[in-house]
Amino acid sequence: MTTSIESHYSTFFGPPRVVYSASGETDEFSVDLFRDVPCAGATTLLTRGLCNLGELHRERHPLLQELMFSFWDGFDAEKLIELLVLIGHETVEGRRPLLWGEVLPPSGPILPGVDLSAFYVAQPSYLAPSFGELEQEHGTVRIRWLVPLYRHEATWVEQHGHEQFEDLVETQDPDLLDLRRPSLSLPD
Repeated sequence: MTTSIESHYSTFFGPPRVVYSASGETDEFSVDLFRDVPCAGATTLLTRGLCNLGELHRERHPLLQELMFSFWDGFDAEKLIELLVLIGHETVEGRRPLLWGEVLPPSGPILPGVDLSAFYVAQPSYLAPSFGELEQEHGTVRIRWLVPLYRHEATWVEQHGHEQFEDLVETQDPDLLDLRRPSLSLPD
C-alpha cells in the first residue's frame, strides 16, 4: 500500500503549521514546518515532494528521499528553511540521494552566531522508527535527518567512519536539537 508524503507526515504530526514552496528551475517541492516535533519546544522542517524529483543513474527513477532538520525553538526558522531548500535543490541537481552516514562538507556557519557548519546524514532517530520510511509507487522513500556538525566533527567522521561516530553520539548523548551544543569529545 502506498501512502502520500503529506498523509505520512499528518499521521505522525498532524497538519504542518507553515508550508513553504521551494521552486527551482527544474524542480518544485515544499518545506513543511511542524512545531513541538520531535518534542515540546522543538521545530522540525521536512521537505515534501523532493522524493518525486530527479533522475538517478541515467534511469527514470525519482529521488525517493525527503530531508528533515530539527532544532530548538528560538533559532531563525526562516534562514534554516532557506538552507534546507538549498540542500534540497543541490540534492536534486546532483541526481543522487544523500546516504545514511554521509557528511555534507562545511561551507560556513549554518546561521549567524552558530559555529556548526556541516551536516551528518542520519536516520530520524528522535522519532518513531516507522517514520523513517514509507512505500511509494516507485519504491521506498527514506527520510534523512540532517544533523548539524562542527567542522572538526565532520573531519573526524570522514576519517573514522559513521559507525564510530554513531557510537560516540550514543555514548555521549549530545542534544542534537541545540544549534549551540558543546562539541563532542572526539578520541584520536
